Amino acid sequence: MGKSKAFYYYFDQHPDYPADSPRAGYGSPHGQDVNYVFKHLDASNPQTTKTDLEISEAMATYWTNFAKHGDPSGEGVPAWPAFSDANPVVMYFNQTPHTGPVPSAESLKSLDAYFAWRRTPEGDAWAK
Repeated sequence: MGKSKAFYYYFDQHPDYPADSPRAGYGSPHGQDVNYVFKHLDASNPQTTKTDLEISEAMATYWTNFAKHGDPSGEGVPAWPAFSDANPVVMYFNQTPHTGPVPSAESLKSLDAYFAWRRTPEGDAWAK
C-alpha cells in the first residue's frame, strides 16, 4: 500500500429541480466537477449561480494547492484534511465547500466486500 495521503471529495452541486421534474432527486452527473475545477462555467448563463462560481473558485484553489504542495488546504479555503480510516472525513462541494462524513458509507462497505470476494478463487471462477 502506498504512503501518499488521499483527499476524498463528494461533489453534488446542481440546480434544485421541482418535485414534478424528471430530474428531481438526481445529483450531479459524472464528470460535471471537471468544469468547476477548471473554471469553465458560463457566468452569463442564467442557470449559473453565485454559489456555482464560488464552488468553482474554491475547487480551482484546492486543485492548484494540491498540484503545488501535495495538499489542497491553503489560504482562503476551509481546511481539507487527509482521509484515513482513523479520520474518515470528506470534503463536500455542495453549495459551500465543507467537510463531513463519508456519504453512503454502508453502501461502499458492501461494494468493498463484493470486490474482495471477486478477488478470491471462488469469485474469479464465478466471473468466468
